Amino acid sequence: MNESKRHCHSCNTFLTEGLTPQKVLVDFCPSCRGVWLDDGEINFLVKNRKTLFQFYSSGLNDSQKTDHACPTGCGGKLFTGKLPGVNTSAEHCPVCKGLWLAEQAFRQLEYGLPLRTPEKSAAAMSSPQLRTRLIQTLPALPSLGMISIFSMAGLYALLFGILVFLSELGLLPRDTFAWVLGGILIVQFIFGPVILDISLRYLGSLDWIEVEDLPESAGKFCVELCEQEKIPLPKFGIIRDSAPNAFTYGRTPWSARLVLSRGVLERLTADELKAVIAHEIGHITHWDFVVMTAAQFVPIVLYHLYRLLKKTAGKGTQKKGKSQALAVAVVVYLAYVISEYLVLFVSRVREYWADRFSGTVTGNPNLLSTALLKIAYGLAAQQPDDTSPAEAGQWRRAFQAMGISENDQSQALALYAAPSSAAETPRDTETIAQELMQWDLWNPWASVLEFSSTHPLIAKRITRLSQQSAAMGIPPKITFDLRKPESYWDEFLVDIFFYSLPFACAGAALLYELSRAPIQTLFWPPVVLGFALGGLARHFFTYRAGGALPSSIGALLRQVKVSPIRGIPVAVKGKLLGKGIPGYLLSEDFILQDRTGLIFLDYTQPLGIFELFFAVLRSNQYTGKEVEVIGWYRRAPIPYIELRSIRTTDGGLNSKSFTMDAKLLFWIGLTAATLYSFHVLR
Repeated sequence: MNESKRHCHSCNTFLTEGLTPQKVLVDFCPSCRGVWLDDGEINFLVKNRKTLFQFYSSGLNDSQKTDHACPTGCGGKLFTGKLPGVNTSAEHCPVCKGLWLAEQAFRQLEYGLPLRTPEKSAAAMSSPQLRTRLIQTLPALPSLGMISIFSMAGLYALLFGILVFLSELGLLPRDTFAWVLGGILIVQFIFGPVILDISLRYLGSLDWIEVEDLPESAGKFCVELCEQEKIPLPKFGIIRDSAPNAFTYGRTPWSARLVLSRGVLERLTADELKAVIAHEIGHITHWDFVVMTAAQFVPIVLYHLYRLLKKTAGKGTQKKGKSQALAVAVVVYLAYVISEYLVLFVSRVREYWADRFSGTVTGNPNLLSTALLKIAYGLAAQQPDDTSPAEAGQWRRAFQAMGISENDQSQALALYAAPSSAAETPRDTETIAQELMQWDLWNPWASVLEFSSTHPLIAKRITRLSQQSAAMGIPPKITFDLRKPESYWDEFLVDIFFYSLPFACAGAALLYELSRAPIQTLFWPPVVLGFALGGLARHFFTYRAGGALPSSIGALLRQVKVSPIRGIPVAVKGKLLGKGIPGYLLSEDFILQDRTGLIFLDYTQPLGIFELFFAVLRSNQYTGKEVEVIGWYRRAPIPYIELRSIRTTDGGLNSKSFTMDAKLLFWIGLTAATLYSFHVLR
């Protein structure tokens, strides 16, 4: 049972966690059974949306101020009244927007009972000594050398085989393809980092700095670590953007660049910053960007070969030649897919090794765990206690010297794990981590989407870092020990059903038509109609009807039953920190912050040219402003909101995405055109 460090205002008892039948994790008092709902959590406990809209528009009925302090310690005083629609007594905090319901009031909610404590795993229910012993054996990682050697051998053998195959068919000159292949690889190796330098400089708000411009402890750590690893200091860069990010690139360890965003410096403690820098230096010492540059070259070449063969098949005049080129294009595309997934696997393995390197050289893997929480989930504390005022001032002076930020802008921001006021009690890091890691470890979509990701799931990385901490004799800061309350495969299978519905309907129509006539006389409109009707059904499932309910980012991040296709209509207010790709001029996406966390905002339009115009002409006008966004909360695997609209709270700016409308018009138009073809062709 995890205590949340929040107090019941009636019993002065620590609140603990409880699960509702909808598997919503809430805080409740074990003495009086009263329940605390954070901002937005009531959306998942009340079925009647009219009731919710009434509450968000007018608040509690017959509201009166009380002397009860908010359980979160935010400094607000609770207002008592009746929830509209259900006539249930409740207390509302105007500061943090949370709700307190007594046991009887909670029983009256549609999804309020029964409430039970989340079950722990076997390791958690055992003694602390046994629990530690169970994770003290550090799982071995795949051999980095063997993975690199065999993957590179496999990738280039695959590429060489495809090129020989095309050469034998006469589709590629045999005496030139090897020279072309080698030339492209050399050009990419030599000029790739230079092109990225220019792009970051002129499109990414990048400033190159000296190691002395970093916070003193971080700069000293970099110098000592590079001396220890016998590599030169990388070239350091700072991106002028509050969205947290860090990465390395270059040709060899002797020409490496290490880039940090302003958001990383603002949100991490001094020790956490060292852990992130150590992770990036781990990539340098392992020659990761060199290996990945060579590995990524293979799928790039195969994909361009596929496109070339596809065009050849489309331009051919002889039926036999077109069929042959199309068949070869399919083979090359399959080779491309295989190579792409192999490269992604190698990338994920190298991330695990960089994590382990960081944990080893810092002597405390917990530091990278908490840094990952802050960067990936938007969990950040205020100015850390272990950072001296002098060092904090040095951060700000460095920003000013580079023209990055004024003093007040370089103050660390209070997010989900941190109090929003000096009086508010910060929530326990492990409690919050367990809430946010549930999707990664429980939802089947997480494992499916990880196959297409360059990085392992954050929860898996944190789990391995916790295992490394235990093996080093350090108590893990974060241990995920909740037992999964239910199987989430039913929702996953429903999602897959709707995702594949257009193809399933088209396939069923095709089989039906083939049963009636040979393929030479096949009547195609029923097949297209099946595809269109399936697409319409998928569209309405993906963009669910119903108004967008106000919510907080923290409440959304805790939801497990969400996926790329199963979205939650939401309205969120907060501050836009910067671009989705930190500092990148042509990025049309954003990072949004409210008092509970950070989230990625996905801005799309039917045509990419409109996204480019928005990125260049409009997006910077939103940065740093308070906004309200409306859209659909999804995970794929990162949490994000697909934007429907975005407007500043002062009404000065307003933009809307028409992607949903364009998709709907496409499916309706395809359906109408197919139905018309029935009339014309039959």
